[in-house]
Amino acid sequence: MKKELIECQIQAIDLQDETFRLYPDPLEPHLLQSIRKIGLIQPLFLQKKDNNQFRIVDGFKRLKALSELGIGHFSAFVTDHKDDVQIFKTGIEYNHALRSYHAMEIAGLIQKAEHHFHLHRATVIREFFPLLGFGANPQVYELYAPLSSLDPDWQQALRTDQVSLEVAGVMVNESPETRQQFLRWINIMRLNKNQQRDFWQLLLDVARKSQCSVDELARQSELEAILQPEKLTPSQKAGHMKKVLLQKRYPRFHEHQTHFDELIKNASLPENVSMRTDSYFESGQLQILWTVREINEYKNALNKFDELLQSGFIHNLLESL
Repeated sequence: MKKELIECQIQAIDLQDETFRLYPDPLEPHLLQSIRKIGLIQPLFLQKKDNNQFRIVDGFKRLKALSELGIGHFSAFVTDHKDDVQIFKTGIEYNHALRSYHAMEIAGLIQKAEHHFHLHRATVIREFFPLLGFGANPQVYELYAPLSSLDPDWQQALRTDQVSLEVAGVMVNESPETRQQFLRWINIMRLNKNQQRDFWQLLLDVARKSQCSVDELARQSELEAILQPEKLTPSQKAGHMKKVLLQKRYPRFHEHQTHFDELIKNASLPENVSMRTDSYFESGQLQILWTVREINEYKNALNKFDELLQSGFIHNLLESL
């Protein structure tokens, strides 16, 4: 495809024509600052229209930055090629060579290809996905295509890489109320992507067990109260929330854990001795952690172990595993 580098005036651009736009990203301050300091590094890519105006193929944000800075002329590559689908593909290659596309841009690419250019799904997978480094993988389509139907807040979270792509894909099939509530949890507890997956699965399990919806579960006063205290850090809230959900999911395990903790508490162990088992009492083993710095600590610990053995504590503790 033949392209020519020219000097172009903003007035020559049809600003209403978004034929090749994938997603309406906001203008980042760093782009404004960069163009203000050192000018436009990467020329825009334009297509010449029949009315002697130009439409943007690549560079929507750069043009907006130029406009806000009052810069009326700029360098641009221009083509008069008439095959819009071929230009669309070239624009994607042009941009992808400079940066990676975020999830919502990929979803926008699929939507644009299918609904504007009327391309079949198989064509999108075969001809466009390899341009992004995915290969002709149908699973990529299943992962990204539904994202365009998400609420603006979820799209924004995906655009900024705040949420797990896997979780966002699940949210597509949930109610708007559930999506809003779970995103609120993510924001308040600052859940990372692994935590998002874990919390969502835990919510699903507890909701099924409680025979209620996830939204109804998340709005329970007991859980809502965990999110409120300002004195708790996000990680503390997440830890408390997970503990409560686990109690609801595994009530017998919770009773077991409570009994074990009570036995340990009543034993009045020295500070240098701790006893514990694995997280879910699966091994049936008691772990005794014992640290000493001097001989007296060693003797005191031995005396305490002998006392616990004679009192039947060790037997009762092992029986509780």
